[in-house]
Amino acid sequence: MDDMIKSYAELPGSKKAFLLQENVPKLLLGNRMYGIDLAYTEVYRTGHVRIIPQFIQYSEDKITYYLENVSHPDIESAMLLYSIPTAHKAMYGLFCKKGDKTYDVMFADEALFKAILFILNEHRENIENPGGDLGLLFEQMRKQNIEALSDLYLSGENIE
Repeated sequence: MDDMIKSYAELPGSKKAFLLQENVPKLLLGNRMYGIDLAYTEVYRTGHVRIIPQFIQYSEDKITYYLENVSHPDIESAMLLYSIPTAHKAMYGLFCKKGDKTYDVMFADEALFKAILFILNEHRENIENPGGDLGLLFEQMRKQNIEALSDLYLSGENIE
């Protein structure tokens, strides 16, 4: 495990990693480490084989995972939803990779975190591309918001 972290620490530029097989999962962001609570984890290697890697690192659009202390570059898809407890509020993060697209976002909105978790856990079968393009998921959410706001506006009465 120490070799993986040492190899990660030596990477230049912007980098991120997830240490998944410890008592407390960790997020490595740059050269800092944070304890995280994983709310959702799903990782597949080529051939749509589900795996539980020890370590995933992301640097300059290159993703590598470690399984049994051996580095592999063949992640087909990954979805990690997590929270980072802090002294006052939590930060949240979503790491998603599908094919050649990677989304890596961090945010502070707990309602968004709960909504994404709900969608991943409860309504996967109703999303057009459940394991895939996160952009599609956000586009669906945006479209639904616009439609709901339009309906709300049209159903309102003018007070004058």
